[in-house]
Amino acid sequence: MASLSKNTVGSVNVLKRLGAIRLREARILLNKQQFAGAIYLAGYSVECWLKVAICKALDLDELPETFASHELDVLLFHSGLQRRIQKRRSQQAMKAFQMVAGVWRMDRKNAIRYADPRVYNFQDAGEFLRVVNGRQGIVPWLRKQI
Repeated sequence: MASLSKNTVGSVNVLKRLGAIRLREARILLNKQQFAGAIYLAGYSVECWLKVAICKALDLDELPETFASHELDVLLFHSGLQRRIQKRRSQQAMKAFQMVAGVWRMDRKNAIRYADPRVYNFQDAGEFLRVVNGRQGIVPWLRKQI
């Protein structure tokens, strides 16, 4: 893989580590009943893994700043995996991805990072983490692709 030393967001190895760590932190927050934080970190994990997929698609060791987006739909497109996820069994993966991307939106009006944390509960956070990292989840699927 090539390296772009300047104007990069981070290395593939760091992004992989962050993706795994953010999921562990999300589980901890879920168990501590910090539901909005759990959802936020699980979404952040998906973002990290999509950025790893972009690096793989472009044969890069580091993610160029050009791809420093937080929009999961945009990152999925740039990863080259959009068609693959759409073709997956009965589009279950695409529906799951759209659910995660919808919650993870970064526009100020709908962003989870600006939402009142009291609007989320254990069921919301548990379902989000299941869709992100369950057996048929987005992160396990992304990891298989990269």
